[in-house]
Amino acid sequence: MTIGLKIGEIENSYLRVTRMLALMASGGNAYTDEVNKFNHALNTAHRLSKWFRTEFGSTQCQAITQCDFSCRAVVRKYIDSDGVTRCRRIAKMVAEQVQNVINKP
Repeated sequence: MTIGLKIGEIENSYLRVTRMLALMASGGNAYTDEVNKFNHALNTAHRLSKWFRTEFGSTQCQAITQCDFSCRAVVRKYIDSDGVTRCRRIAKMVAEQVQNVINKP
């Protein structure tokens, strides 16, 4: 959300949107930053997602924590085993990465 709020833009040009659709239909790369105003934010978020998956092995909470948060007993065990500290560490790392990404020229 931070990436979208900080660098996201809305494309108001019908010509640029039509160009993007034509690139998609012809098999061209419609997702480069220069094609429209919102691609930069999408591509930046995609790079963050790739970094996250590399760093943590997944983008899914349950896969990372090995915790089924729908089960009260398992959640209690997660809390008791200091899992929250790991989540805080992950959140801090992600916040730092997002800050680096949105501050790039």
